[in-house]
This record gives sequence, structure tokens and C-alpha cells, in this order.
Amino acid sequence: MLPAMRSLLTPLLGVLLGTLLLTACSGAPVAPAYTQEELEARCLRTGGWWKDSRSYSLVSGHCEYRN
Repeated sequence: MLPAMRSLLTPLLGVLLGTLLLTACSGAPVAPAYTQEELEARCLRTGGWWKDSRSYSLVSGHCEYRN
């Protein structure tokens, strides 16, 4: 390698890695794949019972099946 190219390689790699780090760790929220209404409709279509969440629960709602 030429000495001029070698001196440019280190800052270029630093900028590239910095840009990659900033774009990979963005704080943009990700929307849920399905809404609670869609999950409830699917549950009812497949023969389940939809249970709404309670105020102390971390789960928004769930589907129950009984044999």
C-alpha cells in the first residue's frame, strides 16, 4: 500500500464504524406486528376465548384454549 493510502485508511475506518454504530443503535420504537383487536379476532376464529389484561399484568391479553 502507498503511505498516503495507509494514513487515510484509519480515519476512514473510524468514520465507517462510527456511522454503523449510530445507525445500528437507533432509538426508534418498533410498532407491534399485530394489534390486540387482530389477535382477539384470530383467537375467536380458531376456537379460543380471549382474556383481557388486568391492570397489574404485563401482558395485554391472551388466548385460552380448552380441550
